[in-house]
Amino acid sequence: MPPRLVTNATAAARKTIGSLGLGNARGRIAFLLYEFAQTMVVRGLIGAPTDPLPLRQDHIADATGRTNVHVNRMIAQLRRDRILSGSGKVLEIADMTGLRSIAGIKW
Repeated sequence: MPPRLVTNATAAARKTIGSLGLGNARGRIAFLLYEFAQTMVVRGLIGAPTDPLPLRQDHIADATGRTNVHVNRMIAQLRRDRILSGSGKVLEIADMTGLRSIAGIKW
């Protein structure tokens, strides 16, 4: 891998780790979902950020340092706010702009 790509990947990883460690649960979860969806698109694993995401609540809980119960409540709130959609175990991003705003992403 060329050094420039390694440097870019390292910088992106630092931003992600730093952002996951800051803010409230809603913001952390929004950040994780936004970054995950973007990464999945770039790698060709999903066609668009609004496609169903292969994430479970326990994955989100582990990544954000929250309990499954707390993540469940935050996801329910994001669904009520129409930021997320999907029923049952299917999680889809309905409003990328809203998700980005909640996540506090400015870049």
